[in-house]
Amino acid sequence: MKYFQAYLNEANEHDEIDISVHCDVEIFELLVEYMHQHSHEWRPRMTLENIASILVSSEFLQMEELVEDCVEFISGHVQEFLMLRVDFGCLSDSTITKIASYCTPEQLQSLHDPKDKILSKLRRKKVEALVKSLQEGGRRLELCTNCELLFIRGEKDSAGCQKGMRQIGVHGELIGNHQAKSGWQIEMLLRELVASKNTSWSAAYWYIWGATKYFNCSVCKQKCSLLELEDCAYHPGSIVDNGPAAKYACCSARIFSADESSTRGCRTKPHMPLNGDKLADVSSFSNVVALPSMWEQIRACEKVARALGPPSAGDRGGGGRIDVASLFPPPQPRKTVGSIDRESSSKKLGEGNVSAYRKQCKVLQQQEKDRIRCLDMSRQLVEQRKKATC
Repeated sequence: MKYFQAYLNEANEHDEIDISVHCDVEIFELLVEYMHQHSHEWRPRMTLENIASILVSSEFLQMEELVEDCVEFISGHVQEFLMLRVDFGCLSDSTITKIASYCTPEQLQSLHDPKDKILSKLRRKKVEALVKSLQEGGRRLELCTNCELLFIRGEKDSAGCQKGMRQIGVHGELIGNHQAKSGWQIEMLLRELVASKNTSWSAAYWYIWGATKYFNCSVCKQKCSLLELEDCAYHPGSIVDNGPAAKYACCSARIFSADESSTRGCRTKPHMPLNGDKLADVSSFSNVVALPSMWEQIRACEKVARALGPPSAGDRGGGGRIDVASLFPPPQPRKTVGSIDRESSSKKLGEGNVSAYRKQCKVLQQQEKDRIRCLDMSRQLVEQRKKATC
């Protein structure tokens, strides 16, 4: 009992000490017996009737190993423990954290605490533990100012940003990088969730967990977070025209010839994960969001997160998805030499400016060279992509 350590020293080790016990005498006798029999691996008989008293008393007397035994017992009888007519306000923050660590998220989701004596605290500790684990090793949980999704800065296995600035990868694919929202912090989100009445700590856990778990979709060929499980974009219409002028018949969206999958669709449907790719995570998240009002609560948490900090790029009207097809405009009708001569002759006669005529011809020649260069670049990217996938 470390509680008495401050009262025991070499100066009074031979003196008699009077102890006044203001608790259940039977529980105190059990604790004393545990202390004497500890070397023989003796353990007190724990039941739902005495577990609360043993836990509170052992915690007050700083008997850490016995507290661990109590927490382990409670983890196997959490629902029954919550239904006890006991005031859990005397439990310390560290003990609540230990109980939460023994419980799985699914277990905390299914628990029922009519008077909410401790369940909200357990769920909050689970969220804080999740955030702490996601930010280990110098990583940082951020909100993207373009797509407004959570991402982990410093995480190599995260999904790319579907909005904002994009770059061409080594295989000809388009890669989007997240941009952290200035002034946004995960600690701010946790504080706002405490005051919010439209969210719950359970929904907050699945919001953060779902936003940081990724899988590959077999339909759109994109890496997505579980939070985007219902957002597989597709075009119901067929492709019309060819080359840089190719587009979808349903919405007239143009296609980037080097990466057709980069053009998101005008309709959405559920993603289809690749066989064996994070199926356990997808199944767990699907079961959770299928619960009544859970998806609405997760969206409410997302709304709270997006409202923090200065307006995002999407709110300001910028930062939307770049139309990559605009990099390769459709070819314009080529003018014949005769038409150019007639136009130039009329301008020459009308303006009488030979230098302006020559300058216009150079501009037309440069535009034609740029168009040919863009077409060559597109063909090279397609060839690189085919070689990489072979």
